[in-house]
Amino acid sequence: MKATSKILAAHESRQRMQQQSGAIKPTAKMLAAREALLDLYADIQQRRLGKKSTTGMRAATIALARKHEVLRERLRDSGRYEPLTCVCKIDRVVLTTDSLSSKAILGIPGYVAHKVMRLWKRDYRFARRIRGTGSVSEIVVEYHRTAAWFPRYRITVIPQDKTGLRCDDVRLLLKVLPGAKLKVLEVAWDFPSGCVVDLDYVRRFGLFGSTWMQPGSNPYHDKWGGVGSKIVRAYIKWGTAKFRIELELHARFLQEHGIGSAFDFQKLVSALVPHHIHFAQLDDGKLAQAIGRSGLRPDIKPSVLTRVKQKAQGSLWAALRYLREEAHLKNTDRLLVPVPDMNRVIREALEKLVAQWPVGPAQSKKKP
Repeated sequence: MKATSKILAAHESRQRMQQQSGAIKPTAKMLAAREALLDLYADIQQRRLGKKSTTGMRAATIALARKHEVLRERLRDSGRYEPLTCVCKIDRVVLTTDSLSSKAILGIPGYVAHKVMRLWKRDYRFARRIRGTGSVSEIVVEYHRTAAWFPRYRITVIPQDKTGLRCDDVRLLLKVLPGAKLKVLEVAWDFPSGCVVDLDYVRRFGLFGSTWMQPGSNPYHDKWGGVGSKIVRAYIKWGTAKFRIELELHARFLQEHGIGSAFDFQKLVSALVPHHIHFAQLDDGKLAQAIGRSGLRPDIKPSVLTRVKQKAQGSLWAALRYLREEAHLKNTDRLLVPVPDMNRVIREALEKLVAQWPVGPAQSKKKP
């Protein structure tokens, strides 16, 4: 509990630092808060790695995070961000099937199997990792189910970080997995580390449908949602020096939108934009009018307005929730105005991605 409190305190100090206006030289207190934040982030990574963590790894973690903090501080002070752009990728994919041929998978050129691993307290008892080629980094095949209602096999396809899954590579795999069902699909948008988009930007302007956005204690990685139809993540992808917004779409979501295979990826645009990924901000005029017309006591309306604006500086979702629960305002979405440039690059990147995937299985042309 004490560690978590320290993490949150350092995180709040970082947010206050970011709200400084103009090119203000960091004070000793601000620098101390930054160093405390880096140490606490290193603690998080050390707990995650456990025995695998070494002193050198901890030092490397701090050095990498410090480099990122210095870059973001310089950009905030100068305002000289890189142009707003992003690349959309298909990330991790999970398939299930009751029929699988390991020989067929290993028959794909370049695929190499590793030793079988024993799993504990999982849905399946065993897993085999298979190194892939091209955009496929590896495949994990889980089998020997622990409950009769689970599919016999669960296949997780993990892509190369820099490329995401490419159509040609996935097509080779799907050929040897006839009838496989799509259970999880991750769609990711990668932004340059020097552009305006970071974790605080996502909190201030991002909305992801009805997914609850409760920031965690990790200053560089937030996860929203749980076991429902989707999970949202926003985090720094250290390996590629990119900032990533990621939507993990579960079976219920995919079924509702008719996305059952890679041949349905074109439906992702209408399914996701703008209902499940949208960037907006409160319109001050509309907000003042809505609170003025509300049934709140006249003497508390100014304080409610101030409180909403304060919350919106840290989290748009929290501000809208406050309006619904405390100010008893309905249809709070009408108080929003979109962030057009961000919404445009999100849609265009997704459209470019799905255009690379086929609409249906390739039909072999028969000779007359």
